[in-house]
Amino acid sequence: MKNIKYIPTTLLTLSTIVSGAALASAPALAANTGSKTAVVNVSPACSFTAGDGYTANLSLAAGASATTESDTKADIEVTCNSLAGFSVQAVGFSPDATHADGEDGNTSLYSTVGVIPTGTTGTGSRWAFKVTSATSTTSYNILYGYNDYSDVPNIPTGVVSYGAPTSSGYVTGTLRTDYQVYVSSDQASGAYSGKVKYIVVINT
Repeated sequence: MKNIKYIPTTLLTLSTIVSGAALASAPALAANTGSKTAVVNVSPACSFTAGDGYTANLSLAAGASATTESDTKADIEVTCNSLAGFSVQAVGFSPDATHADGEDGNTSLYSTVGVIPTGTTGTGSRWAFKVTSATSTTSYNILYGYNDYSDVPNIPTGVVSYGAPTSSGYVTGTLRTDYQVYVSSDQASGAYSGKVKYIVVINT
């Protein structure tokens, strides 16, 4: 359900000075000096360090709704060494008839007997997600109202942005996402599955 995206490198330039000193017993000569530049490319890198294998399971009857908010689970935790901070994007990645492991842009819960589309209003079956909480070693911002139940986006869309580190050189941020499902009375019974992919993007 999770993926990590690396962004192009940051350039760190180190200068080393090479000096030649005359031997004490040699004739007095002017010191020879020069410089060389050593270039080290340090790539911004991010890693999920907790909570990225979580699977939410709900069981409910037709005409009922449920959420995962009562589940106990580790938050998703991400650490990046980016000096500009990072953002987390979300996109639907549900399976379908031809993509058993998931496909970018698929936002419905899928079953061989039917689908449950993403949504927050109406009388039909629907499911939604939200960012329930976030923390950071620096600043953070939950974006675009995703702190309330929202449609699962069909293109990668930012849900949380984490600010630049203050002194450590890296940022650690967490987020918890929860899911809400409503099943109408005429929804076919069966096991429906869906996925949301979370993508880490270095801020520029």
